[in-house]
Amino acid sequence: MKTKLLVPMTAVLIVIAVFALALGQEPGKLKKIHECCGIPDLTEEQKAQIDALKMNLEKEMLPMKTKLEVKQAELQELLVADSPNKGAIDKKIDEIGSLRTQIQKKRIDNRLKIRALLTPEQRVKFDKKALMGHKCCGLRGMSHMGKKMMHVRKFKRGCKPMEHVKEKVEIKEIKE
Repeated sequence: MKTKLLVPMTAVLIVIAVFALALGQEPGKLKKIHECCGIPDLTEEQKAQIDALKMNLEKEMLPMKTKLEVKQAELQELLVADSPNKGAIDKKIDEIGSLRTQIQKKRIDNRLKIRALLTPEQRVKFDKKALMGHKCCGLRGMSHMGKKMMHVRKFKRGCKPMEHVKEKVEIKEIKE
């Protein structure tokens, strides 16, 4: 009985916290996208366009992130039930996967829009930062665990981790 109340209450608290954080942010306190990505020589117009794209992405993502948190809490509730329903659990996992896919597509779309605003020289720096794992334009790079897994997989195949990607970026830099 306690677990049946605990999980929904946790979900409600998460939703309230997400909205409180989002509404409590002042525009000046949000890190400007062009600052965190270190894109060189941006014009004022580019900065304004990039910041507008980032702000629009955040507005679009907030309800999606909230839904994701709620669905994850619902999944936890299903998992700790006295007699877990495998069909309901699978359905909830599919819903979570669908939301994550939508979020990733939005992030990629935003990244491509920002990239389209940049000069070829700026794109090289922008791409390099993203490949190195920086959180640019709403698109997260590889997480620490992701890098570790890539490292393990590449060594199993006899390759050096991420070296092929870094070399391509450096070659591209030299050619342009």
